Amino acid sequence: MRDRPRATVRVEELGDSALVLMARFWIDDPARANVLRIRSEFIERVSERFAEEGIEMPYPQRELSGNIETHAAPGQASLVDE
Repeated sequence: MRDRPRATVRVEELGDSALVLMARFWIDDPARANVLRIRSEFIERVSERFAEEGIEMPYPQRELSGNIETHAAPGQASLVDE
Protein backbone atom coordinates (compact mmCIF):
# COMPACT_ATOMS: atom_id res chain seq x y z
CA MET A 1 0.00 0.00 0.00
CA ARG A 2 1.12 3.51 -0.69
CA ASP A 3 1.19 6.23 1.96
CA ARG A 4 -0.03 8.87 -0.50
CA PRO A 5 -2.78 9.38 -1.25
CA ARG A 6 -3.93 8.19 2.16
CA ALA A 7 -6.35 5.30 2.53
CA THR A 8 -9.97 6.24 3.20
CA VAL A 9 -12.60 4.34 5.17
CA ARG A 10 -16.31 5.03 5.37
CA VAL A 11 -19.31 3.31 6.91
CA GLU A 12 -21.42 1.58 4.26
CA GLU A 13 -24.04 -0.10 6.43
CA LEU A 14 -25.11 -0.71 10.02
CA GLY A 15 -26.53 -4.21 10.41
CA ASP A 16 -27.83 -6.27 13.31
CA SER A 17 -24.44 -7.88 13.83
CA ALA A 18 -22.22 -5.94 11.47
CA LEU A 19 -20.64 -2.62 10.77
CA VAL A 20 -19.84 -2.74 7.05
CA LEU A 21 -16.91 -0.53 6.07
CA MET A 22 -15.62 0.47 2.65
CA ALA A 23 -11.85 0.92 2.57
CA ARG A 24 -9.99 2.39 -0.39
CA PHE A 25 -6.23 2.39 -0.69
CA TRP A 26 -3.60 2.80 -3.38
CA ILE A 27 -1.01 0.25 -4.49
CA ASP A 28 1.97 0.51 -6.83
CA ASP A 29 1.28 -2.58 -8.97
CA PRO A 30 -2.40 -3.34 -9.57
CA ALA A 31 -1.77 -6.81 -11.06
CA ARG A 32 -4.55 -9.19 -9.97
CA ALA A 33 -2.26 -11.36 -7.82
CA ASN A 34 -0.95 -8.29 -6.00
CA VAL A 35 -4.44 -6.88 -5.41
CA LEU A 36 -5.68 -10.14 -3.85
CA ARG A 37 -2.58 -10.54 -1.66
CA ILE A 38 -2.58 -6.91 -0.51
CA ARG A 39 -6.35 -6.95 0.16
CA SER A 40 -5.92 -10.06 2.32
CA GLU A 41 -3.01 -8.50 4.22
CA PHE A 42 -5.04 -5.30 4.74
CA ILE A 43 -7.98 -7.24 6.22
CA GLU A 44 -5.62 -9.18 8.51
CA ARG A 45 -4.03 -5.91 9.72
CA VAL A 46 -7.45 -4.38 10.41
CA SER A 47 -8.45 -7.50 12.35
CA GLU A 48 -5.21 -7.40 14.38
CA ARG A 49 -5.70 -3.70 15.12
CA PHE A 50 -9.28 -4.30 16.27
CA ALA A 51 -7.99 -7.01 18.63
CA GLU A 52 -5.31 -4.64 19.99
CA GLU A 53 -8.01 -2.04 20.70
CA GLY A 54 -10.34 -4.60 22.33
CA ILE A 55 -12.90 -4.41 19.52
CA GLU A 56 -14.74 -7.73 19.19
CA MET A 57 -16.86 -8.90 16.29
CA PRO A 58 -20.39 -9.82 17.39
CA TYR A 59 -21.89 -13.06 16.18
CA PRO A 60 -25.62 -13.30 15.65
CA GLN A 61 -27.35 -15.37 18.30
CA ARG A 62 -30.89 -16.62 18.25
CA GLU A 63 -32.82 -18.11 21.13
CA LEU A 64 -35.47 -20.61 20.17
CA SER A 65 -38.21 -21.79 22.48
CA GLY A 66 -41.12 -24.15 22.15
CA ASN A 67 -41.79 -27.85 21.96
CA ILE A 68 -40.69 -30.38 19.41
CA GLU A 69 -42.59 -33.60 18.89
CA THR A 70 -40.91 -36.55 17.25
CA HIS A 71 -42.50 -39.71 15.96
CA ALA A 72 -40.85 -42.92 14.81
CA ALA A 73 -41.33 -43.83 11.19
CA PRO A 74 -43.63 -46.81 10.61
CA GLY A 75 -41.77 -50.03 11.34
CA GLN A 76 -38.95 -48.34 13.33
CA ALA A 77 -38.42 -48.31 17.07
CA SER A 78 -39.11 -45.10 18.97
CA LEU A 79 -36.05 -43.14 20.15
CA VAL A 80 -37.89 -41.82 23.19
CA ASP A 81 -39.16 -43.96 26.05
CA GLU A 82 -42.93 -43.68 26.26
